Amino acid sequence: MSGEEGTIMDTVELLCAPKKLERDRGEVLLKEMTFTDEELKSMVDWILIKAENLPTWEDIFGAVTLSRILLQKVPDESLGPLRLREEVVERMSEFDTHYEYRVRLAAAELMEVLCAKYGLPMFQTFLPTIKGGIEENLERDPLCTSQEMEASQKELDLATDRNPNLSKSSLTIFHDTAGWRNLETWMKCLAHCITGLGSEVIKDYRDPEILSLIFKAVNHTNRFVRETGYDLLSTVILNHGCHGKGPEQDGVEAVPDFVRVAEQLAFGLADNWSRVWGFPL
Repeated sequence: MSGEEGTIMDTVELLCAPKKLERDRGEVLLKEMTFTDEELKSMVDWILIKAENLPTWEDIFGAVTLSRILLQKVPDESLGPLRLREEVVERMSEFDTHYEYRVRLAAAELMEVLCAKYGLPMFQTFLPTIKGGIEENLERDPLCTSQEMEASQKELDLATDRNPNLSKSSLTIFHDTAGWRNLETWMKCLAHCITGLGSEVIKDYRDPEILSLIFKAVNHTNRFVRETGYDLLSTVILNHGCHGKGPEQDGVEAVPDFVRVAEQLAFGLADNWSRVWGFPL
């Protein structure tokens, strides 16, 4: 159904609401609507305005979410002249590195839609930045920079304020994982892009660096990094991304990727952290 522009824009504003329930309601309503060309232009203008307000995470979240909804449901012949795809791709690095975890996850979901809609060229546009983000965060100082420690402490304080009865073990787990949130979201970006591209394309795509980075993650000292690494590995497996070969060494024939992956799965099953050896496959 199509509604009056004021009604539609009121619904659009729900995507920036402070409460998740309201944001989810706005998304459900928008997915059920159809839009005129004038309404589409108003919404794209709204996205571009909100996307400039980086300090307010709700505005960025709303812009990213509405972009995903429109790119999913509106044909290119209607959306193309408004250049929404070009605008969000240009801003994607800002979304991917935003301080708010929920914005970064929303950006990963948007990347999945873009890869599903525009195929391998879009995947290849995102891949260098994603690989760089994973590599950089895998190699970061485990003691964290002072800025990362401060950010983690703020998250910890916020969690404690919301629930003063958190157990000591829960607080320890939260503190252990907070510092690795950026790495987790970069790996989720890659998982979403692979899912969007789909198995028919991934099975014939060769980039040995992808598995190399995943193998680094699943052998990481931090248990949450290992867990996320195995989640990503399961996405690669489900999308038939194990048909290549590893690097040749000293004239020895390269080992097929499916053998290398099987060896990593065996290590994962022996992990002492149950959420690692319970990864979904």
